[in-house]
Amino acid sequence: MSAAELEVWPRIPHVLHIFAPMLSEAREAVAGATSWLNARIGAA
Repeated sequence: MSAAELEVWPRIPHVLHIFAPMLSEAREAVAGATSWLNARIGAA
């Protein structure tokens, strides 16, 4: 299990996550971050 993970999203704006209502890439990034956190701290 890694302590950190780097993902590179070319041509995506800096604050990608706030665009989740509009961009599928943002929804994918949020889902990936959620999965990563849940694997390390467990679901709330």
